[in-house]
Amino acid sequence: MGAFAQKPPAGWRFPTEADIKGGWAEYHHLFPRPYHARADFNGDGILDDVWILIARDGKGSGVFVFLSEMQGRFRTIKIFSDDRSPAQGYAVASVPPGKHLTFCGRDSDCEEGEPASVTLKNAGFELITLGTAAGLYYWNRKTRSFSSVTTAD
Repeated sequence: MGAFAQKPPAGWRFPTEADIKGGWAEYHHLFPRPYHARADFNGDGILDDVWILIARDGKGSGVFVFLSEMQGRFRTIKIFSDDRSPAQGYAVASVPPGKHLTFCGRDSDCEEGEPASVTLKNAGFELITLGTAAGLYYWNRKTRSFSSVTTAD
C-alpha cells in the first residue's frame, strides 16, 4: 500500500492489507482504498495526499494531510484524531472542484450563518464516518489551513 514519499508522524503508521477489516471490508465496494485520497488540495499544482493513519499503540486513528512542497518535501497537517475510534470506522474520498451542497443545503433546516453550499476552487476531500456522517474539507487560502462543512448527518 505504497505511502509515496511521506513518512507518518511519530506514533502513527500507514494502513496495511491486514487492516482491511470492519468497516473497510464492509464498504470495500464503495471505497477500495478508504484510507487514502490524492488530489491538489491547495491549488499549487502539486498533488497532495490525505491518509487515515493508525496509532502505533493500537489506540485510535487520525486523519492527516500531506501537502506536497518542492523537492519532495511535505507539510503534515493533522485534521482529526481520536484515541477511541478505530481507523476502519472512517473513509476519505477526494471531491472535485465546483459547487457542492452541504447538509444544510440538502436538509433546508439550516442554522443561522450555515452555508447551503460551498464552491471549491481546488479539490477537497470528504471525511466519512462510515454509515453515519460526512464532512467536506477544503483549503482556505486566507487562513492557509483547511475549513470544513457538514455534508451528511
